[in-house]
Amino acid sequence: MPKIYLSMPNDPNISQIRDGIQSVCNKLSLEVFPPNPQDWQVCIANSAIIIVDITPVPDSMFLIFQMGYASRSEKPILLIANQTSTPPNLGQQNVLKYNLENVSDFIAQFAANIVAVCQTQRIRYQKYPNMPDATAMQPLPILLPGNMRVENYVALADNFVDAHQYEEAYQEYTRAILYLGQQSNLAASHAYILFKRGFVAKRIGHLENALDDYNAAIQLKADYLDAYIARGLALSEIRRYDDAIQDFKKAAELKPDFTRVYVLAGMMQRLNHNYDEAMAQLNKAIELNPEFHEAFYQRGILHSDLQDLDKALADFSQAITLNVKYTDAYIKRGLLYLQSQKYDLALVDFNKAIELSADNVEAYQYRGQTLFEKGYKEFHEQAIRDWQKAIELGHPDARALEEKIRITSKTI
Repeated sequence: MPKIYLSMPNDPNISQIRDGIQSVCNKLSLEVFPPNPQDWQVCIANSAIIIVDITPVPDSMFLIFQMGYASRSEKPILLIANQTSTPPNLGQQNVLKYNLENVSDFIAQFAANIVAVCQTQRIRYQKYPNMPDATAMQPLPILLPGNMRVENYVALADNFVDAHQYEEAYQEYTRAILYLGQQSNLAASHAYILFKRGFVAKRIGHLENALDDYNAAIQLKADYLDAYIARGLALSEIRRYDDAIQDFKKAAELKPDFTRVYVLAGMMQRLNHNYDEAMAQLNKAIELNPEFHEAFYQRGILHSDLQDLDKALADFSQAITLNVKYTDAYIKRGLLYLQSQKYDLALVDFNKAIELSADNVEAYQYRGQTLFEKGYKEFHEQAIRDWQKAIELGHPDARALEEKIRITSKTI
């Protein structure tokens, strides 16, 4: 008896759909494997048809992975989805949609489609009375055996990225690239796959592999703006600032009005201690977009490096004005207040940073330092006032108290 592998979410709301599919398959003498078997790879390998629900749901990642495995096993895959959803584009021509308010119509359509798949794939089935006519069922909602196109691999990888499963995403992007290589069909239009694989390579800590992919993407597509930016950022992580600057310059040539490119270039120039050029780049960014908070923030850091604290304070404040949820700017401004012994203002900023980002390590560190210094200064100032009062009241060892005041005054 031909076997069917049915891959659907564990959702009790769609149990009627699963039961209806089971009922039709029973009539056709098609055996459906039990749901969620641990040895699902073996089940797929021994199945004649795979049925996959590609409705996007929070737990759909595993279902999509099963579908990719099934396609690589050269099994026909019949695709179904909830009609209220927008299923991913996996290269299919059609998807069989179900409506939970009208299950009977779906079951009738499913019966006709599964019969049509059996007929086209030469899969044995049992006819039954009043069986629906399958001759006009075109296009069928299936991915044919061996029809695992580049788009399918990329779509699977994209879903893994969305689920933060970067190792799996890397594997699927690699399969897409290998497929293209086998077809001798790697072209500029496919540079985005190398770019995406570079992104996940960087996320899993393979920086050199990421750089290789960005290089290859740029070689295929010399005007690939995002690849130049991504490569520049990757280069900055290994302190190749001169090379990173060249990539950001190229990006600026490709898109002269792209504010962020000038901010990135300014950051690299500052890290490379080219302060005048860094200032020029950041000023250019602000000239292009006076509402871009990150440009003011980065220029504030540059002013801090140059010990121009008033201008740094103004820039951090402007960054906060433009983005009131800019945690990093609150921290930087709070540090300036801390350096200036404006402890109450510093605490306001560090408290705000913690309110916005409750797990921000720096915010807690600097708030603790502020509280320590604030208390230290206030206690010593109070001590000086008390010693002065004691001298005024005629303390017998006024000279010793005056020495204490002199020493303590140096610490605040």
